[in-house]
Amino acid sequence: MSRRAGQAFPVPVQTVLRSLLMMLAATCAPLRAEDVALFAFTGMEGHVATRYLDDRSATTQGSGIARSRSEQAESGWRNELFVMTNSYIYHPNFLTLDVGGGPILQFGELDVDNDTTRSRGALYNLVGRATFLRGKPVNGSLFYEHLNPTLSLAPGEVLQQETTRYGAELVSTPAAGAWPARLEFTRSEANGRSGERLMNDRQDLLNLRIGRDFGDSGSTQLQYQGSRQDSVSGSTALPIQAAASTAHSLNVDTRLHFGANGKHELINLLSMNRRRYVIDGNAEPEQVDANALLDLRLKHSPELASSGSWHYSFNDNGDRAAFTHAFASALDWSPDKDLELSLDARAENHRAGPFSMSDRGVGASVGHVQALPLGSLRTSYRLRHERRSQRAQAQDALMIGERASLAGSTATTLVLPHVVAGSVVVSSATRSQVYLENIDYELTTVGRTTRLRRLAGGAILDGEEVLVDYAYDLGGTFAHAQTDQTLNANWALTPQFSIYLREHRSAAEVLTGTPSFPLDDSRSRLFGARADFPLHAGVALTAGGSVEREKIEDRLSPLTRASAELYVQTEEPPFDIGNFGVSLRRMTMDYANSPQDMDLRGYGLRFTTRRFGADLSAVRNFECDSGGPMMRCRSNDAINVQWRERRLTMTARLARGRETQGDFERAHTLVQFTLRRDL
Repeated sequence: MSRRAGQAFPVPVQTVLRSLLMMLAATCAPLRAEDVALFAFTGMEGHVATRYLDDRSATTQGSGIARSRSEQAESGWRNELFVMTNSYIYHPNFLTLDVGGGPILQFGELDVDNDTTRSRGALYNLVGRATFLRGKPVNGSLFYEHLNPTLSLAPGEVLQQETTRYGAELVSTPAAGAWPARLEFTRSEANGRSGERLMNDRQDLLNLRIGRDFGDSGSTQLQYQGSRQDSVSGSTALPIQAAASTAHSLNVDTRLHFGANGKHELINLLSMNRRRYVIDGNAEPEQVDANALLDLRLKHSPELASSGSWHYSFNDNGDRAAFTHAFASALDWSPDKDLELSLDARAENHRAGPFSMSDRGVGASVGHVQALPLGSLRTSYRLRHERRSQRAQAQDALMIGERASLAGSTATTLVLPHVVAGSVVVSSATRSQVYLENIDYELTTVGRTTRLRRLAGGAILDGEEVLVDYAYDLGGTFAHAQTDQTLNANWALTPQFSIYLREHRSAAEVLTGTPSFPLDDSRSRLFGARADFPLHAGVALTAGGSVEREKIEDRLSPLTRASAELYVQTEEPPFDIGNFGVSLRRMTMDYANSPQDMDLRGYGLRFTTRRFGADLSAVRNFECDSGGPMMRCRSNDAINVQWRERRLTMTARLARGRETQGDFERAHTLVQFTLRRDL
């Protein structure tokens, strides 16, 4: 069958398309004649870019004849062209198409202890999004992305990554009904490898959000999220396990206002979460938790308010199921603007297998503000008394999956006290890797607490989030009473300068039974001062800082802590050179019964300026802790330059870092350069 000149489709196909477009015309009305077209090209944009990367690191370990050194260098050029086109079918509100992509040519070289590997290859970027019925009561989109970004995992750890992401989104706005909703599905894959890191992750994510706005009466929102993640990622220095996890979460958040002008509020929160891991084909116990909260807040008058709440929680971590009921109430009264009074009460019942606990407590506080000839004085006093009884037919219980972020050489304290020695297991966030104590991390115990710290020579990246499993002592069967008193005083001599004091005392008394760990009285006293002053020494400056000193008297872990911080920064460029900033810090922690002390000294320097149309910044941060058994130091220096002239942009970065812990030292240098021309 021949086609007429200028006819893109046969007559039957044209008839079907014309009928379909007429049916959909109502959803796109009103239309302008010039906007209607079977296909229309609306624009194009893009860029051409060239990038250079040079990342070098060196590690030294040991001393004397056992001292060893390893060096690694990675460099490469990357050239890319990216073009994005914009178009629509029939009408911009019917179907909009944004499609783009382009080739990537890269050349690289990897040198590990003089073993050199060279590579060259062609990659591509490709992105596309189809948006239908844009701005209409029901609309949505389909999208696809294939990208090759360079990912900075940590200082000195750069990974070339290949990512693929695609999915769909469907949106129902309030104009389509009383319950607007958003449904999203996304699948993402990420692959990459560096000298010390391997990444191979895939995740499916389904997200549903439904909400309802009741106007002045409040709102409610439901959110469901389901995900599955498969991961074979981690450090190449340790075995990597194939880990798969599935998670489901449901949250309902309802907030209602009632009374005159909506002054009263009722909050109802419901949540449920389920997670399961499969490690190397072996399924671990499913973890389930559910929570329900009712919180009522009443405003009886401008001076008087009250509140009450009920909280129920269920948690099954695979070891045992736990149930908690908690009730709380409070009354707040402000007879005048300078006086605040409050009363509160709380009751909690907890049961987890062979362990049960009952806790009752009451508290009261008073706060007062007094004007003085010089400034004002704000004081408060709080008194709380609790009685707790527990029954434990087991010696300990398990904490599974506590999340901790390990940055630098700073120690992170585990949430629960009395951790059982030898029970701690530290894994990556996806459980694809298990880290080794005294190689990747170290544990220290101070009094009742256990602290976790990454080691510079290990496989845990600086700033990485990890999962921690451990057992903790339940304490046996006993009952005790505890009374806490806290006094706070803050004297604001001027808006820029204040001094403060906090005194805290805690007294514990065993009523029945014998706990497996001691319950000690404790006392702490904290002094401090803060200042922030504008100065005019030929140029506008701001200077300030804070000092604190605290002494904790405790039989298990008495501590003396002191800290000081000082900063000076310019508010306008002196002599039109640029802005400067200097900061100094010092912190000491002296434990009477532990060698895990701290004596941290550090400083920071910052400079920013604009010259010849370019923005320049330079920073240096240094800190060193010599208080513990092992000296720890780290420094980070960086210079950044950004220059833009019309559509041409140049960015450059030079960074150098050094980290030492004992006889281990790691140094890295990073050079990045990018030149980009927007089309």
